[in-house]
Order: sequence, then structure tokens, then C-alpha cells
Amino acid sequence: QNWTRVAGGITGAVALPIVPGHEIAPIRAAFKAALATRAEWDGRIAELQVFEVRADAIELRLIMSAADPAALARLRLAMRETMVEWLRVEMPDALRREI
Repeated sequence: QNWTRVAGGITGAVALPIVPGHEIAPIRAAFKAALATRAEWDGRIAELQVFEVRADAIELRLIMSAADPAALARLRLAMRETMVEWLRVEMPDALRREI
């Protein structure tokens, strides 16, 4: 999470671990589509980055922006739930089974 102010807003991230071997593009498209529906999103930053690659997992970072800390907190929670649910329905094999 980054509380740095940028152009009147703040940015934050959600970590999303997936199983290696799955396409990233559909996840990126789903993230951007879901983010566009959220009133908390200020429209500035919407990026999905491959943050780390290990033998057992790929960590995706969902980077997003909001106008203030409260909106960012709500947005991060909503997007985490939305993307886990999207993966459960659309790409269930991408969800890690072990911790």
C-alpha cells in the first residue's frame, strides 16, 4: 500500500497470487473492467503488474488510485473480493490451493 500523494490522490495495491502457467491478459482485462465500475476509483491509475515470479506462484499487483485514503481502503477491499470471485468463476485453476 502506498499512501504517497500524486496529483491530488493516492495510490494503493492489492496482491493477487495465481498459479504459474495462466494467461495474464484476461485477468488484466477483468481488473480494468471491474475497476471502471467502482465509484471510489478516481480514473487516474489502473495497472496490473507481474510483481514476482516463483516456481509455485506468480504474484500480480493490482495498482489503483483514489481521491482519499477512505476511498482507497474501500476500493482495495472491493477489488480484492471482485477479482478473487472472478478467478473462482472464470479461471478456477489459477487460484492457489496451498498457502
